[in-house]
Amino acid sequence: MAQVHQVWQAKKNGTRWEAVNQVTGEVVPLAPLEGKRRWSEPHVWLFQDTIRRLAEDRTFGQQSTRVLLYLLSVLDWDNWLVVPHTAMGAALGLQAPNVSRAMADLIHRKVIEQGTPPSPRNAYRLNSAYAYKGSFARLRVRRRQERRRTQQQALCPFCGAGALYHANDGRWGCVACNQWLQEREE
Repeated sequence: MAQVHQVWQAKKNGTRWEAVNQVTGEVVPLAPLEGKRRWSEPHVWLFQDTIRRLAEDRTFGQQSTRVLLYLLSVLDWDNWLVVPHTAMGAALGLQAPNVSRAMADLIHRKVIEQGTPPSPRNAYRLNSAYAYKGSFARLRVRRRQERRRTQQQALCPFCGAGALYHANDGRWGCVACNQWLQEREE
């Protein structure tokens, strides 16, 4: 089994539990589990529109699909991924250049982004438009951060086109793929 580095680690602070990001040092309080757990195994939220868009894209290769599925299986809290290419290649039976090419394809398509310093070289973050692992409140914060960064860069996180427009109701949309980047705050 390939070794995967976990980014988040749970630590007890007095009577409360916190998740500490080993890369950035960020601390997130964890809610106590009451009663039975809903799921007996780790899970990830997938978002159908963007996953369908990838599935319908005929240029999205089989190796990129396999690498993405592997990344989803080792996804850590708040969409962090710390996975060496050699470990991924060993787990998937792929050579290192093929894993690197698939990762470059995922980065180009804005599915994942390379971690910035002080993150390790093999740290990535999955775009929350595709999947998310964490609390719903953190998902909203994460999407807001991604929208701000995307709007500053004027790139659509779904298709990579630079054709964004601002609608009268406060939402940002992409002309190329007709996807809304910001949902109405209720």
